[in-house]
Amino acid sequence: MAHSHAADQVQHLKLFDAIDKQSGYDEEALLEKFKEEKFILQFSVAKNYLIYLVLKSLVQYNSGKSAESNLNRELDFSQVLFIKGFYKECTTQLKKAKKIAYNFDKHDYTLTIIKKEKQLIASLKNETMISDLQRLMEEERHVLDMLKCESEYGVVYYSFLNEIHKSRMRNSAEEHEYLNKLRSSIAKKDSTAHTTFNCKNYFFGIETIYNYLINDFEKASYYGHEHRKLWEENKARFDDEKDDYLEIIYHYISSCFQTKNYKEINECLTKIKNLETETNDTKQRKNFIYYTLRLRYCASLALYHELKELLEDIERNSKVIDQELYPAYKITLSINCSITYFVLEEYRKSLHWLNTYLNNSNKDIRKDAYSFSRIFNLMLHYKLGNNDLLEHVIKNTYREIKSQVNIFKYENLILMFIKKVAKNNSKKNVTLHAKELQTQLKNLQNNPIERDAMRYFNFICWLESEIQQVPYRSLVEKEIKIN
Repeated sequence: MAHSHAADQVQHLKLFDAIDKQSGYDEEALLEKFKEEKFILQFSVAKNYLIYLVLKSLVQYNSGKSAESNLNRELDFSQVLFIKGFYKECTTQLKKAKKIAYNFDKHDYTLTIIKKEKQLIASLKNETMISDLQRLMEEERHVLDMLKCESEYGVVYYSFLNEIHKSRMRNSAEEHEYLNKLRSSIAKKDSTAHTTFNCKNYFFGIETIYNYLINDFEKASYYGHEHRKLWEENKARFDDEKDDYLEIIYHYISSCFQTKNYKEINECLTKIKNLETETNDTKQRKNFIYYTLRLRYCASLALYHELKELLEDIERNSKVIDQELYPAYKITLSINCSITYFVLEEYRKSLHWLNTYLNNSNKDIRKDAYSFSRIFNLMLHYKLGNNDLLEHVIKNTYREIKSQVNIFKYENLILMFIKKVAKNNSKKNVTLHAKELQTQLKNLQNNPIERDAMRYFNFICWLESEIQQVPYRSLVEKEIKIN
């Protein structure tokens, strides 16, 4: 039997090597290659067994690389010891597993461990059995309470994540009221509820995102900093769940941009760049966050030479960076690249990146980004001198704006400006309407919601560049030096 099993292993290794050498999976070629082999008569069985062997190897390879894999291993060990009657050793193994479960707030595992401890105590039937079972039942109730508390926090936290991925701006009092209502369920909780790492994690995350969405960026930055510190001070959780840390630091840096805390942003970006990643998903997320926020950082400080180098790097690695990114991340990267190329007066490349978003995006994701992009699209066609196409784009944009329930006033004003200067782009006409629009946008800045909606791009500075007929980036650079 052992010989037969070894022979099967060899056959499956041959099948694995053949598949590995194919550029793309070709089953017909495999059937032809192995037509003389016995396993070809049950090829689907052979494939399924090969998949099993590969997965088994991967599980063994990744064993011990995460808290959950360690827990699964310890529980497997304890089960073997229990079956063999090594109760003392089994007790020790379960204690080790429980310590890991508590350290990582893996309460579902803790409940499983308590269940196994009860079975063990029942098997031992010693004189302390009743008191030991009562102690475990009390511990079980405590774990269930923590699980309930974390679940309540988790529902609110993931609801807020959903909200910020849909849109980073809210332009009505009703929307702000909805956010306040969503947060109120945890705002009433006693501070003692924030005892576990998971509860603290959810609490800081909720407060960061909530305050960001209602435009209280100082508070968002404060809670974001506390959130970042929570993770960085817990090395075990940090190393085990880097994907979650990257999401957290992304929201924190976003709030730092609003408070102009560039020193903190640069420090965080350096941490992200140096972050070691094990999984492909974490690597993709790291690349996105680093590139998109570094672009914004350099643009904010007019570091144009570094901007060009970053764009070249992104262009070289765009296919790799793009793979498996969340839709909201792809949107942000595309728009940031588009804005950067616009600043550098490379309008065709800017339009390419904007179209990457407009042609492939779900309009329900990051509605604020879509709102901005349709106006930015008009500006690009205007700068490229696409007057014939511009008339059609203006009509479509106007139709879309009219169909929206809540629109920003600045959108309509810029649309009207492009419409006026597209028909007559003489210096006199452009200057006349640009000055008029400048005054209107400056007045809108007294409205916090409209001011926040215009934060993606310095429209007032761009209008000044149109009036003076000088590069937009030179005016931005002067403004940054003054401030």
